[in-house]
Amino acid sequence: SVVFGLSHGFYWAPLPPFLAENSSSEERNHLLSINIAVQLLAGILGYLAAGQAPSLLAGALVLEPTGSLRTTLLIATAAAGLALLPMLTVRRAIPAPGQPKTVAAVAEGEESGQRHVVALGASALAMGVATGLSYPFFNVYFVTQQGASAEAVGRIFALSSVLSTAAALTAPALAARVGYVRAIALSRLAAGAAMAAMAFSSSLGVAIATFWLRNFALQIMAPLIDAFGMAAVPANRRAVQASVTSTLWHAGYGFTSIFSGLIIVGFGFAPPFMGAAVVILGNAIVFWLYYRDWHQPSTPASG
Repeated sequence: SVVFGLSHGFYWAPLPPFLAENSSSEERNHLLSINIAVQLLAGILGYLAAGQAPSLLAGALVLEPTGSLRTTLLIATAAAGLALLPMLTVRRAIPAPGQPKTVAAVAEGEESGQRHVVALGASALAMGVATGLSYPFFNVYFVTQQGASAEAVGRIFALSSVLSTAAALTAPALAARVGYVRAIALSRLAAGAAMAAMAFSSSLGVAIATFWLRNFALQIMAPLIDAFGMAAVPANRRAVQASVTSTLWHAGYGFTSIFSGLIIVGFGFAPPFMGAAVVILGNAIVFWLYYRDWHQPSTPASG
């Protein structure tokens, strides 16, 4: 489990800079959105296949239950390894020639990049805290609080994945219409409002609708916040920015999910869900105030 967790860091941290280096600023939004959408769709198919694979393997290869599960995991590992083949065909992009920068301009860019790394890292930490307060317990919430069956919960999450895929594909159009900053802030406001409604919902229908709205809004934000980070910092700081935001998000998520479970046992779902709503709404407001005057640089480094 430790090694598996480490592997996630080595994948997710360099992924946004890798995609940014191999796309223009006009292509980047679409590339990041399609990347997320394809992974969501593939995940749906993977879950369906993984559910059937152990029993099929047990019959075809005459395996005991443990052996069939182990074989399924080995097949998944081999499938993940196949992803290396298309990755190896991508060559490092050649940066477009530009005017040489002065020492002062380089120093100013580095200082600005450092500020963006800190600001976006703090924003990611807040979103991780909000996610840890709520997301690990949604399935329990639907069963114990709203009376949904296990089959209903499966359908709720499956349809949520479909809506999330549509949201990821919608993100570039929204960013093109209202800009990065406004699109990110609006999506977080919608997600925060949905979380507040879930906290006090007494109807399964309302809980499902607000759950879907929360996930839809945050999935719009996901590719945009990555693209924004790649546009805001200089090219040589992109890997640092992606690493810091990923680390802080997971730190916030892991830390608060422990305490959220204890809060739910003692006080119910409303306090942590409302806490998540407050954090998301506050993050949206702070992000907007900090970046409302930001304009995408037109230098080659930003493309």
